[in-house]
Amino acid sequence: MLILVGPGASGKSTWAAAHFPAESIVSSDRLRALVGAGEDDIAASTDAFALLDEIVDRRLARRLTTVVDTLGLDAERRRTLLEASRRSGMPCVAVTFDLPAAECRARNRRRPKPIPANALSAQLRSWPAVREAVESEGYDAVVPAAPVRVVPEAFVTSAESARRQAEQPTGLRFGLHLGSFGFPGGAPATATALRGIAEAAESAGFDTLYVVDHFRQIPQIGRPW
Repeated sequence: MLILVGPGASGKSTWAAAHFPAESIVSSDRLRALVGAGEDDIAASTDAFALLDEIVDRRLARRLTTVVDTLGLDAERRRTLLEASRRSGMPCVAVTFDLPAAECRARNRRRPKPIPANALSAQLRSWPAVREAVESEGYDAVVPAAPVRVVPEAFVTSAESARRQAEQPTGLRFGLHLGSFGFPGGAPATATALRGIAEAAESAGFDTLYVVDHFRQIPQIGRPW
């Protein structure tokens, strides 16, 4: 689970949408719109967060990647999410959005529905203390918002791997799987038929030939025995 932590207009929702599928993101704003009159319906917050906790619990129980997109400034709410992650046995990472206050205010002014100036100012004042507290709350990692890498850095920077890929680019290879042996004539005829299929497959560009090794036939092909 990833918990996004940062003041309003610091780019949390934009970052989440850029790096994760929509179904992985649990957003308090979207849930507020779902159970209330819109994303800015503060009166619906209690119901929205109750629903958020339920969704998070159910996703973690299925061991699904879950990105919690809220302000993340409330220590008690962060603790609740961390405890849910620990109960599920899933790692929990805090992602911090440490933008200059001036940049947050400028972004907020460009929003269709800006956060009230006094509310954003209060969030920005509290941010240094929140950022410091997050470091000691026991997450598996605390990382700044950055592009998500799915390839280990060692592989990306490996000169040998880069040279090998340039000289011999990795491509697709194809294998042919034979799921049944309905060849009349017994073993000799079957061997001849398999040899012919293998030669035809090789000439067509296949790299490998696989034969079924199941004691029970798979149901898409035939009866179990």
